[in-house]
Amino acid sequence: MAEVVLDKVTKRYPNGFQAVTELDLDIADGEFLVLVGPSGCGKSTALRMIAGLEEISDGVLRIGDKVVNDVHPKDRDIAMVFQNYALYPHMSVADNIGFALKLAKVPRSEIERRVKEAASILELDPVLDRKPGQLSGGQRQRVAMGRAIVRQPAAFLMDEPLSNLDAKLRVQMRAEIARLQRNLGVTTIYVTHDQVEAMTMGDRVAVLNAGVLQQVDSPQTLYDRPDNLFVAAFIGSPAMNLFEGTLVAGANGLAVRLGSHDLALDPATVSERSALSAYRDRPIVVGFRPEDLDDPATLNEVPSDRLLPAKIELVEALGSELVVHFGVAAKAAETGDPDRVEEARIASDGEEKATCVARFSPYSKVRSGEDVMIAVNTRNFHFFDPSNGAAIWG
Repeated sequence: MAEVVLDKVTKRYPNGFQAVTELDLDIADGEFLVLVGPSGCGKSTALRMIAGLEEISDGVLRIGDKVVNDVHPKDRDIAMVFQNYALYPHMSVADNIGFALKLAKVPRSEIERRVKEAASILELDPVLDRKPGQLSGGQRQRVAMGRAIVRQPAAFLMDEPLSNLDAKLRVQMRAEIARLQRNLGVTTIYVTHDQVEAMTMGDRVAVLNAGVLQQVDSPQTLYDRPDNLFVAAFIGSPAMNLFEGTLVAGANGLAVRLGSHDLALDPATVSERSALSAYRDRPIVVGFRPEDLDDPATLNEVPSDRLLPAKIELVEALGSELVVHFGVAAKAAETGDPDRVEEARIASDGEEKATCVARFSPYSKVRSGEDVMIAVNTRNFHFFDPSNGAAIWG
């Protein structure tokens, strides 16, 4: 096992395109770190530089106490798991798992011991004599994991290893990989574009966009205290609702004006964030999670200045909750996420509308097409400076 350190690591291609810019990461011995971001953000390039499959243009990469910028991939003491498994179809499961050891001229008895040990950990004992074509997708993925385990590397590198599996199997396999990593205690760097996967698996999650590290933190901290608009928009499913607004003086203190409607801010939120006073009568970006919205009919009394008028567009019944989509008279904020589609519309009353998403109690009676009032928990509002997207916490 080993610590992996990236010190201002940069990847620049001959045509001038910079895929990764001064990436600083310190991955502790035994840590499970997830690199996440939209397609083309540089996460796989970063992983390939750690593996030695891409040259590092600038910066320093250390594995353990050794600088490995110019070390050949096979000498870096890492094992990589790819999304396509890369199994040899003509070999048995046992031979696939032990192939790297055979190339390294490890004694046959030691290969057999390590293969059996890995197969036991991964519950592959019954299929050791089968060929990859006779296995399920989940079994093939476990064989790929077994091939990495037997090498007993200093670090595992995993590049979207679950992307070829169906939804149900992905959920099962991500739990298996997380449990396996905890049991083995091997430093693991895992790349995915799926932020749910990132949140459920990583000790820490590093969010990248356009080759630049946006924030690295525990999954819960990313969710509760995003550093900027991009992280706020990217982390969470359904995503945070983010709108352009104005901070104004309301009847009971500060309020956020969305379109022509004012929402009173919780006094505790205002007192905790003294920096908000500088934004009075100025544009501001406000964000709120879907779970901070609910049907007032299912709650106790809600103050009228914390109700938002809305027209229900779609109700998705999931059993444990309703995911409710509705139009709100506000302009969606620009987040910088290339995969996020903001739909802006001009309603019949001339106001700009944007879609908002809420999580309602399953006992709510709201229906598509209804005009309703939405209860808003302004205590949990997030605020961002529209000029640079930075979160306002102080």
